[in-house]
Amino acid sequence: MWGSSLLISPILEKNATKLDFYLPEGIWFDFYQKPAETTTISRQNSMSILVALNSSLEAHGLLYWDDGETRNSYELGEYLLVEYSAKGNSLNVTGHFGKKVLKSSFYKGAIEQVRIMGLSKPPKRIIIDGSYILSNKQYHWNYDTMVLDLKLILIPLGRKTELQWQF
Repeated sequence: MWGSSLLISPILEKNATKLDFYLPEGIWFDFYQKPAETTTISRQNSMSILVALNSSLEAHGLLYWDDGETRNSYELGEYLLVEYSAKGNSLNVTGHFGKKVLKSSFYKGAIEQVRIMGLSKPPKRIIIDGSYILSNKQYHWNYDTMVLDLKLILIPLGRKTELQWQF
């Protein structure tokens, strides 16, 4: 376990095609992350968040983000802390900047994809900030995995944004 919510079972043998591991009781989701060998390469991918709802349809998470190069980023205030909280049929994303943002481009940052796991049925409509309705090209419901993928969206990291899904 990494923290209270993430179970990592790495494949340690070359050319392995099967992995046996212990899975504690609870709700679990299969999550695959596009591999990247360095922070620099990873930062070239679009930013996304994964929301894994529990049995009460809630999820909470924090993302700490700095430039990956500046020493003592936290102490210098060169960071961004993104908080997300899902409950019922909504997700709130709020970005909190450190003391200052000098060298970084955090103000340009945006979440471009959201994956929501744990819904029991597909939503009929998804709305951002109470007014922008996503088109069918911006979201996809996978009936096999019961996963909702939002794409081609821009959630600015420097302010509060609310996503709602309606059934």
